[in-house]
Amino acid sequence: MVKRRVWELDSKQPVLATATMAERLGEAVAGPRFFLTLASAFTVTAGLLAAIGVYGVSAYWVSRRRRELAIRVAVGASRAQVMAMVITRGMRLATIGCLAGLGLAFWGAKAIESMLFQTDARHPVTFPAVTAALGLLALVASTMPALRASRVDPMTVLRAE
Repeated sequence: MVKRRVWELDSKQPVLATATMAERLGEAVAGPRFFLTLASAFTVTAGLLAAIGVYGVSAYWVSRRRRELAIRVAVGASRAQVMAMVITRGMRLATIGCLAGLGLAFWGAKAIESMLFQTDARHPVTFPAVTAALGLLALVASTMPALRASRVDPMTVLRAE
């Protein structure tokens, strides 16, 4: 439509690529949008792997210590104490992982700084926010095995062994 209108006014005027501002803007941000989507997918995948890892280690620990947990409950430990013990174990593992990850991330942030536009790779909000998110993931992931551990029936477990 634009080409036709220009040629009506001046047929010798060359009309090359015509596009709306929205189309040009879309083309300009297509590359960064793709990399942002890719980074987001990797972030979600890493978070899921971390949660599955904490869950797996906690569930394995609970399954290996069913007899001990049953004895604790039989002797008088409350369900809340058993849950706290399992959750504390999961959070301890998550804390060790977060500390190691923070060290590596702080060191590796310098490598990606050239790819960021007007942003500090070591932004003071990013590291605490990611640590808090991973802590929350670890808490949720270790709560499920803790609930299972708190529901252990001492008589059933001790009779079985």
